[in-house]
Amino acid sequence: QNLALFLKEEGIGYVALDVDSALIREAWEAGEPVFFGNATHPETLESAGIDRARAVVIAFDEYHAAERIVHAVRGLNKDIPVIVRAHDDAHLEGLEEAGATYVVPESVESSLILASRLLHCLDVDIDEIARVVEQARTDHYRRLRGYFHGEGLEDIEELDRYRLHTVVLPPQAYAVELPMSALALGTLGVKVVTVRRAGICGDEPDPSLVLRSGDALILQGSQDALDAAEARLLGKSTV
Repeated sequence: QNLALFLKEEGIGYVALDVDSALIREAWEAGEPVFFGNATHPETLESAGIDRARAVVIAFDEYHAAERIVHAVRGLNKDIPVIVRAHDDAHLEGLEEAGATYVVPESVESSLILASRLLHCLDVDIDEIARVVEQARTDHYRRLRGYFHGEGLEDIEELDRYRLHTVVLPPQAYAVELPMSALALGTLGVKVVTVRRAGICGDEPDPSLVLRSGDALILQGSQDALDAAEARLLGKSTV
């Protein structure tokens, strides 16, 4: 409905599909072109005019249904831009693999909005703000897709999300005196984001870096992958 307001202001026609009969009745009585239809069905998309559409927006937050809609759209129109709203970045790659042109993870985008407002308050040039925000989007939100996690109960989907975890190497750790490449952490699905040594942080560390006692490795990956990587670094499993 919010998107429709912007489209109407620009004089751009649209058709909306939904399965909420009460919402459809309210919108239809208000003169809005909203129709009952399950967009996962190709025949529904054809009836809605997918062959004439300039773009498709999937604006609700249910990954599996969104993925099915993307597949249905791509089965009928290979080239149309498909923009998908997502709650977070957990299924970004899956939606893109299904054929989405753009995936907009709301939780990550809200961070970009906050950052933009903050940088503006700190007198950062508006062009520089635009640059860093666009770079984050172009880079698939890579720098924003991990976080340090505290205690608390989680559901299964949450456990699969990227997060950050710090491992400090004690003197007896298996990884001490080995180059990072020898540890093959990438095979576990883990990325070494930063290595902190003597208070100095090195982002995107070189794989040839030989690790030392006291190094702090900031790792990015799912919880299971991080657990396996920590075990490998400390010598609780074999490489």
